[in-house]
Parts: sequence; C-alpha cells; structure tokens
Amino acid sequence: MKVSAVIGDNHFPRLLWWGAALLLAVFVYFYALDSQYIPKNGDEYPYTHITRMTAESGSMLPLRSGLSQMRNTKPPLLFWQGIASTDWGRDWTLWNLRFPSVVYTLLTAMLALLLAGKLSGSRETGFVAALVFLGFFSTYRYGRPFLTDPALAFWLFLPFFIILRGRPESFNSRLAVPLAVGLSVGVGLLYKSFVLVVPVCIALAWWYLRERNYRVREFLPRDGYKVILAGALALGVFSLWFLLDPDPAAVWKEFVLGENVGKLDPHSSGYLRKLLWSSTSIWSLALDFLANSGLFIFPTAALFFLAFRDGKALPGEKKLLWIWILTLFIFFAIPSQRSG
Repeated sequence: MKVSAVIGDNHFPRLLWWGAALLLAVFVYFYALDSQYIPKNGDEYPYTHITRMTAESGSMLPLRSGLSQMRNTKPPLLFWQGIASTDWGRDWTLWNLRFPSVVYTLLTAMLALLLAGKLSGSRETGFVAALVFLGFFSTYRYGRPFLTDPALAFWLFLPFFIILRGRPESFNSRLAVPLAVGLSVGVGLLYKSFVLVVPVCIALAWWYLRERNYRVREFLPRDGYKVILAGALALGVFSLWFLLDPDPAAVWKEFVLGENVGKLDPHSSGYLRKLLWSSTSIWSLALDFLANSGLFIFPTAALFFLAFRDGKALPGEKKLLWIWILTLFIFFAIPSQRSG
C-alpha cells in the first residue's frame, strides 16, 4: 500500500530519474580518468613525481624528489595515498593515482545530498545539491586529478556537516563532536597545510557564538574549550609529520617557511597594490565564486543576490553555511598569492 501510494504521487518515478542522473554523473567523473588531457592543475606533475620517487625509495618518509626546491611542497598524506593506490608504484597508472580523488569527490557530494535533504525535508533537494556540486566546473577540474583538493574538501566539510546535521545536540556535545572535528580537520591538514586550522577554528567559534545568540559570557565557558580542543587536536595530528620525518629541519625550511610564509611575500609589487589592483586581487577572487561554477554561473549569481537581499530572513542553517563561505573567502584573501 505504501509503495503504491508513493508511485501514485509520482515521487518514486522522480527519484528514479534523480538516481539515474546521479549515476550518469558518477560515470562522467570516472570517464577517461587515465587520460593525460583531462582538465587539471599543473601541480599534478610534481606531485606524481614526488610520489613515484618516494615509492621507489622504499620508505614513506622523507619525501623524495629530483626537482630542486620541490620536495616538501605538501604534507605527506597525498603522496602516501598515491603510494597505496599504486601498490608502492608497482601498478603505476594515472587511473590508480586518480581514482581515490574521484571517491573523495563523490563522498563530498554524498554529504551535500544528505545535508540538503535533511535541512529541506526533501530527498529531491538532496539530489539537486549533489548534482549541482558535481556540475561545477571547479569540482570537475580539481575533483578528479591527483591533487589535494578532493580530500581537503571532504575532510574540512565533514566536521561542519556533522555539527549541522546533528543540531542542536551536536552543539551541546562536550567531547565527542569536538574530538571528531579535530581528527577530521587534522587529516585535512595532513593533505594541505597546518594554516587551514585558522579558518576552521574561526568558523567553528562563530558557529558556536551564533548558536548562543552572540552571548559571549555564555559562549566562553560552554564552547570556548571545544574550539581550542578541536584546533589543538588537529595540529597534533599534523605534527606527526615532524615526529615521523627523519629530517624535520627540511620540512620546516621547505614547507613552513617556503611554501606557507612565502605566500605572504608580494614579491616587490606591494601588498596593498596586489590586494586591490593586481590580476590576483580580492575582486578577482570574489569573481571566481561565479567563474568556478561554469554553466551554473547565473543560478550561482542569483543565489548570492537572494542571500544578500534576504539575509536577515534566512534560516539559521543557511546562515551558518554562509559564515563558513565568508570565513574561507576572507582567509584566502590574506596571502599575496591568491587563487580562486
């Protein structure tokens, strides 16, 4: 009786169509994955080089490279992922290197599906969210190659997914949620950089503060330690790189100083000028929100307009998600080397 009622309301056939569309998206993401000509970022070449040389050394650390100043360019987790997926380089193919990236991208799409479905009360809205995420050009370009972006998107969004989907109980969790957030973010840091703990902790504190209606005296004793605990645990997970690497001084010099602090150097062009008037200015960074959407540029522009117009009337969950977006934008606008 229940099945026939669903079919009679035409919900079941629509869900079948959404499921078929999602299967098509999965096929597209795996299609030609072993090609050298898929849309990608040039960073994939040095990353594959470091992975192969490290695998050939027979040791996971230190990272190896034949390229000058291109060894500790990223934390080791991406390279360990490539070593595992290629069986220490014995089954070296682009497909084996890249398929974990697609898996991560599809997992992030699943988070979007589950969260949108929960917040809207509609399974169809969940499918729309997943398909739009996969339909963004930036997702397709950076979500398939052997890059840090797919894993980073998953591990940094997972904590906010957990908190938002479990609201309000998740906000009142004393240890379980903060520990889960710290571990998840820590894994993300081991893919990209320790500095990403900053926007995560800022957004997390902002979320907790808003949940307490911006009552600081209530926020500090109830939630302040949760943000500190999550951030400290994440940095603790990242610090395993220094503890396990036999040459931590090289990690400090090449990664911390060269790869991270070096991004604040305006290279004699002036920080303020580069911030406001260069090709990597804050304005170009803002426009990349639209450019990254590809064919979804007009719906994305409309989304920003409606959020700006109806800001005060937005549901609480949407405001929290906009806080995360705004925090990331401000944080990535700080370095002199900005990339959308």
